[in-house]
Amino acid sequence: MNNEIVNSRLKESVAIVLIGDGVVALADPKRHARLWQGGPEVWQNLIRPFIDRPYLTQILAVLEIGFGMWLASRQKPSPSQFTS
Repeated sequence: MNNEIVNSRLKESVAIVLIGDGVVALADPKRHARLWQGGPEVWQNLIRPFIDRPYLTQILAVLEIGFGMWLASRQKPSPSQFTS
């Protein structure tokens, strides 16, 4: 398996995770943000605005889904994948 195939599959996997995370965050933004609460103070300060303002979580979720869809759409199978 060549690097091009591995890179495409890795990017596709990242896209799938982004889309899934975005859908979950869009469906229940407060619960999703609270799931990430905890840890070092700097992290808590980063997450707090999303817990206090669920619409921010939803905006980020829509952007995340869009980026995931864009990334997935750019992954094309190479002709070499079909020759063995």
